[in-house]
Amino acid sequence: MLPYGLQIRSSRVNSFSFYLVKPADNGYVKIGNSDTYIRYFQVIATPDDFEIYPAGYSRNAYDEQIYAFSISKDFDVSQYFDNFGFPLTELFLFPCYIKKTNGNDADEVMSGTTWNTNGVPVKFLFPSNSTLYLNYGDFVKTVNGNLIGDLVIWNKGEFRQTQASSQMFYIKTECMGSSDDSIGIIWKYNPFVPLRLRYFANELNVVNSGSTSYDDLTSIPDYATLIDDKGNYAWRDILPQGYTDTLNEIGVDYPFINGKRYLFAPVVLSVVPDLTDNATKNIFDKIWFTRSATNLNISMRTSDDLKNVGKPCG
Repeated sequence: MLPYGLQIRSSRVNSFSFYLVKPADNGYVKIGNSDTYIRYFQVIATPDDFEIYPAGYSRNAYDEQIYAFSISKDFDVSQYFDNFGFPLTELFLFPCYIKKTNGNDADEVMSGTTWNTNGVPVKFLFPSNSTLYLNYGDFVKTVNGNLIGDLVIWNKGEFRQTQASSQMFYIKTECMGSSDDSIGIIWKYNPFVPLRLRYFANELNVVNSGSTSYDDLTSIPDYATLIDDKGNYAWRDILPQGYTDTLNEIGVDYPFINGKRYLFAPVVLSVVPDLTDNATKNIFDKIWFTRSATNLNISMRTSDDLKNVGKPCG
């Protein structure tokens, strides 16, 4: 399957290195006695596998070029399972920001998120003056070995995973105030952008391995989870490509060409100010968006003009 389609401002294309990652098949960390885990990720495609190019004449709301991407590798997703033996239904685009030094020789500072034993988010700093480069199979981590993940809840009895908390990266950049004082503005973004591969059915299946029914026993897939000590297995069926569940309207139907399916997914990489930081909030509170506003005089000359909306000129 081949991801495609990236909506990102042209000024940011060279500000990130892009990876494709999957949930790791081992190494999750359990939080206390709960069913919550820190989920980690492994690299399956590096920046060398990405081709990023202008998406034709497509432009965003700011009249900036939209970019697309393709990956020069094929992936057999049927062989991907996570730490729980759960078949993967998503891969993730991992855009990693490339830190810069500004005109005042001030280095940007980057931090990420981890969680303590109580599940409380804690920031950790990326090493200074270092460039992250990961190889195939590597866990997503900083150059000094800090693993990078998110928080998920694993409900074994329901055969369901839900994200409890997303990862968040923070970038601190220098801003000169009105009195030539240095102010640090913090920006944030989620570095794990999901790319949906397939869906599980809504119905939960539970079968006991001691059943005398041949049909029951043969219906248990390899990925089913043993949920108790009585031999009960639980799973959800994977919806076939092209089928949409009419109850909740989920399903995918990616093109099938040359023996492969091609995933097409619009992706918006959103980098926003961290308004929980007081210095950042103070700066943005001072922005006067309407000070230089221009009134547009938009009016129809006649009611018949409405009939011509959408028609070619000529």
